[in-house]
Amino acid sequence: MTYATSNPPALVTQRVGASGGAVWIYKDGDSLDDVGDTNYFTNAADLGMKAGDKLIHIDTTEVMTADLVVSAHRTSGTAAGALGSAIEAIGVTSIALQSAGTGTFLIGDIVTFDNDEAQTPYEITTGDTDISDGGTLVITPGLVVATAVGTKILIKSGVLNATIGDAGQRTIASSPATYLIKASESGTTFLFDAVAGQVFTLPVGQTGMKFRFLVTVTLTSAAYSVVTSTATAGDFLVGSLNGAIEGAATGEVHFANGTTHLGMSMNKTTTGGLVGGHMELTCVKPTLWQITGVQSCTTTPLTPFTT
Repeated sequence: MTYATSNPPALVTQRVGASGGAVWIYKDGDSLDDVGDTNYFTNAADLGMKAGDKLIHIDTTEVMTADLVVSAHRTSGTAAGALGSAIEAIGVTSIALQSAGTGTFLIGDIVTFDNDEAQTPYEITTGDTDISDGGTLVITPGLVVATAVGTKILIKSGVLNATIGDAGQRTIASSPATYLIKASESGTTFLFDAVAGQVFTLPVGQTGMKFRFLVTVTLTSAAYSVVTSTATAGDFLVGSLNGAIEGAATGEVHFANGTTHLGMSMNKTTTGGLVGGHMELTCVKPTLWQITGVQSCTTTPLTPFTT
């Protein structure tokens, strides 16, 4: 299902003072994952929503409620003067660029096309680090309005999203070997519960997101890992993990440096992977995740952080 502007969130409590937040209620049959998707509320700014507002989502399909926080979408690109170089038909997702303009389009950026009166938002899934020499963008969804040679492509600012907070916390078990965490899953505890290993990839950071991880099944092969998003450059870990051996005096604390560490990995011996290991990651700013926790090791602990 998709959002319909004919059924917008209802304002139930006005914003009080410069620092106060408004409260909204949204009742619909869409899932929490859908509501937490990038730019789900296409007219949020027009409604008067602002970052920091509270949104109560009532899911009429699953008959459940969740508390969300309105946050500004992270747009990292700096592109200006970008022009399409070809006629692109409705439904197309690959957009060719002229050798014009300056700056970058990065994965996760929200863009619009100037020939679209509705200013439909699209998310960049494959970007371009230098638009001045042409190239190609990949967007989602497909075009709803065909473009022409010379159509301007603009980065959209002020996009608002709804991010689930701790009030909607839940636990997810039996994840696949590779799992891309959704922004709407903030507050969730993920279980490392597959002996053959699992890799969790964090979403593009939004300040306040929080995820917890718990080892419930001892690793026997491959690795248990958490890595930052590959959608944008420069998402790093900062903080520390304590590696320890149960019943032994051997233990070490290893620190993530916030500048080169992109993830952590448990190898079932020196970097954890035994039942009971746990950690928490909190996005303290869009490019930085704080990590804390304890890893259960079988021999002298080594750093679990990866670059």
